[in-house]
Amino acid sequence: MTTKGFPAPTPPSKIVLAGNSAGANLAFGLTKFLLEFNKRADPSVLFHGRRIRLPMPAGIAVVSGWCDQTDCLPSWLNPNAIDILTPLQPALWPDYPSDNIWPSRPPREHPYTRAINLDHELISPAAVRDWTGAPPMWFAVGELERGRDGNAVVASQAGRCGVHVSWTEWQGMCHEYMIITRGLPQASKTFNLWAEACKGFLVPNKAGQIASRAEMYCMPNCEPINIEGGLDGLMVLPIRSIRQLMWLRNKQRPVWTGGSLNKGSRDTHL
Repeated sequence: MTTKGFPAPTPPSKIVLAGNSAGANLAFGLTKFLLEFNKRADPSVLFHGRRIRLPMPAGIAVVSGWCDQTDCLPSWLNPNAIDILTPLQPALWPDYPSDNIWPSRPPREHPYTRAINLDHELISPAAVRDWTGAPPMWFAVGELERGRDGNAVVASQAGRCGVHVSWTEWQGMCHEYMIITRGLPQASKTFNLWAEACKGFLVPNKAGQIASRAEMYCMPNCEPINIEGGLDGLMVLPIRSIRQLMWLRNKQRPVWTGGSLNKGSRDTHL
């Protein structure tokens, strides 16, 4: 079937949003946009001369998602984190070299956007209060990655809103562990589970037949055990407190103007 020479849109039941790190952020941001867009009186767009709706995809499957752009939740500042990421992003270090792109013109606090926007629900998925109506979600997260808590907030909050959620946490692993440990059992197991989750979302009603779960995959055998408290046990703080913490952290961010930035600002962030 075509529309004026163009292929018909792919049915949403055949679409799975999958991503890792910043890609996961985009998947959740798109999902939240669709949830809000479909509350409109006329939730349709013009597509090659035809009005079409924008329903939810079949599912979301993410690994090591960057869900808290404010970088303020406890895992981000964990002194015991084993991660390729640092508490302060390199582009904000006082000695980071300037070029014709960064610092921005006019200067701002963060490479991604102005600090005032970082806790927006379309930018930081961990700030989202209502996931009602979202498709099923599958997570894989390293236990010791700095972004762990941001993912945990999304998973727990989505579960509380009636979304089917499957949480897999990997003992002792860091951000992007499945790439860093390529060829090792934890990487192979993660990729296999990721693929199975994506395929499972495309089977009608399959996700709804399986209870939401939260599991820790233990090294070295990658054997899963249930996490005490389930999805609710993942929530690090009440969502209202998380929103307040994000707001406070954003107010503390200095504007980054280049190598002449006050060296004390790095300590302020930490």
